[in-house]
Amino acid sequence: MKNQETHQQEIKEMIDAFRNAERWLFTLIQDPTGQRYFQEKSMEVRMLEFAEQIERMQAFMDFCGNPEKSYPSIHVAGTSGKGSVVRLMAGIMKAANLRVGYHVSPYLQVCNEKLIVHDKMITPSEFVALVEDFKGKYQRWLEENSEFEFLKYGEAWV
Repeated sequence: MKNQETHQQEIKEMIDAFRNAERWLFTLIQDPTGQRYFQEKSMEVRMLEFAEQIERMQAFMDFCGNPEKSYPSIHVAGTSGKGSVVRLMAGIMKAANLRVGYHVSPYLQVCNEKLIVHDKMITPSEFVALVEDFKGKYQRWLEENSEFEFLKYGEAWV
């Protein structure tokens, strides 16, 4: 059995790794105060920005081999009630013995609240592994795709 000091050190290292992964994700936030929402823009400009966002996200997903196409998924959209609908659907699918995972936003306390697999938040170590995997792909993508400046924070969560 591990001694208590070794165990405490491992826990500290995991917490540090979790916080570092979270901090790195936060570096993708380009407008932390939300000023872009207060800038007047024509509908044409807003639609162009939206098209650029979709193009950027699709280019990144293509670069990664489109992992989102490797499993069945349901996209829930709308103004309100999405979280409730997702949880209800997850319960129905779980009752049918399906493995269910979902991503909801925002989170209240810790960022891995957004990522649920079979009714449980992913663990801090799973979160770190996901961020490290994403970070490596993202950095390679940036090196090979200079026409795109960066992904935005919200896009990174996809």
